Amino acid sequence: MADFYQTGLVTTLHRMNPDGLARLEDDLERFKPALPIALVLPALYSEFETPAMVGIVRELSQVRYLHRIVVALGHANREQYGRAQQFFKDFRVPATISLDRGRAGPGSLSVAGRKRNTGRRGR
Repeated sequence: MADFYQTGLVTTLHRMNPDGLARLEDDLERFKPALPIALVLPALYSEFETPAMVGIVRELSQVRYLHRIVVALGHANREQYGRAQQFFKDFRVPATISLDRGRAGPGSLSVAGRKRNTGRRGR
């Protein structure tokens, strides 16, 4: 099996080990022009107040192969939304912060402005 597998719009990375990281990143850099890669990062605002998120953002700022970053920000007010935007202000790729107010309810996804029930609760 390849290091990554794609079914539909979401790609899952497999075999993420330290020995293969450089090769995997080289492959992703090579695919970038033909297949733009976006990262969807779900996060609660409270996570932006932790050292872990500072480290994640620092690492993401070094990634060469991403075309866009979309942060699905939950449990945040407008002020916190603005603070989260500041984390990504100097990135080389566009970062969009999407404020999730939880209106769709459990088991639902918002897809292109429409709500769709996934049939699963709490995932």
